[in-house]
Amino acid sequence: MLPSLDPLLHSPERLPFIKKLRCLLEDHGFEDTPTLVIQCAADDTEVANLDSGEVNQALLKGCNGYNGAEWWSGFMAGRTSKVFDGVSSVDSRSEPNWVTELHQDGHFLAAVRLMVYADLAGVHPAIVNAFTQFGELLKNLHTAAAVQARLTLTATLVNTRDVGVLLFPQYGQPQVRHLKRDSFEWPVYRADSAEDVKGICEQMGAKMSRLFPGYK
Repeated sequence: MLPSLDPLLHSPERLPFIKKLRCLLEDHGFEDTPTLVIQCAADDTEVANLDSGEVNQALLKGCNGYNGAEWWSGFMAGRTSKVFDGVSSVDSRSEPNWVTELHQDGHFLAAVRLMVYADLAGVHPAIVNAFTQFGELLKNLHTAAAVQARLTLTATLVNTRDVGVLLFPQYGQPQVRHLKRDSFEWPVYRADSAEDVKGICEQMGAKMSRLFPGYK
């Protein structure tokens, strides 16, 4: 289920993010899937040079810090393609685990499915690493696309009711707790520099980690 566009349910600064989020999930078939969506908006419009070959290469390369353990592959793409709002990248699966889009207005989104492996029965907290990797890829993309605007960032978890997440007690094996909410929303953060973006991504990851008590 997609988040509502009812202005009574969101702050005015979040509504533009929700509109972009809904389009991304609908276009790529994620609308009914438990998904983490991380977003960054640019204050200016029509700021991204999407015709640069460097943009395509940055999308294909993904995050420099990918360590090989995450199911979203550090956003290293199997293919890229043009979409209505800009350019998109996905992994090589017929049903991708993740997707990104960089729009003409400088807005960048990344959606990652909340994978639950059968041997774990819950989402692994490695998903927290997606935030810092998003920040790394964002830096590379904005350099390639010559985006120099001030930025705002946020994140949203959708379709999370009854999704199992792993807990890590001090003693014994990991346990599973099922989430009660349909969605989780982060505040909107403002960034004036690349260092601000890095710090904000770390903050958002730390907030996500609260869903996985005991994990270190």
